[in-house]
Amino acid sequence: MPLSIRGSIYSLCIFTGEYLTGRFLDSKKLCPWNYEGSRWHIRKVIRLDYFPNWFLAGLLFEKLLSDKEAV
Repeated sequence: MPLSIRGSIYSLCIFTGEYLTGRFLDSKKLCPWNYEGSRWHIRKVIRLDYFPNWFLAGLLFEKLLSDKEAV
């Protein structure tokens, strides 16, 4: 699969996990993060401008994990 597709899938998976976790914690008034100050936030729990960071983090984790499997 192309790099751009893999990185995008990783970003979407991370966003989904962060959103679900953030909404759950926010419903309990326990969410330790609040992105309300960003214009790119969704319900204060994720920031869409973090997409490049999660894209690269996902590819880095892929590289680290695939290197361990080769050993």
